[in-house]
Amino acid sequence: MIYNHIDYKVILKNKIKELQKKRSSLTMKLIATQLGVQSTYFSKFFNQEKTHLNDDHLFLLVKILEFCAEEIDYIFLLKAFSLSQEKIRKDFLLIKIEACRKEKKLNAKIAISERTRMDDE
Repeated sequence: MIYNHIDYKVILKNKIKELQKKRSSLTMKLIATQLGVQSTYFSKFFNQEKTHLNDDHLFLLVKILEFCAEEIDYIFLLKAFSLSQEKIRKDFLLIKIEACRKEKKLNAKIAISERTRMDDE
């Protein structure tokens, strides 16, 4: 579940690994090519804290990785948090992040409760 993470790069790495299990032809080099970035830069993006994709490249990546709209919004929120230097803004973004995480946990509990109730019936 992506909402367990606050580092958007970890979410992306995990999703790539998950998709590679299903599609062995999906490589980092292929993804970089689809994004229109050099594979060395794409590698730096994942391995260096201060290297980021621009918003257009990130959007293409999350579409390639098949994230839904809510997940895409969360990833962009995490990116904004990661890039922010202003404490007041970081605090504001962290509140929004925690609200998303809390909502997803509540929704997951409700879904589990509904399944249990249906099983009981």
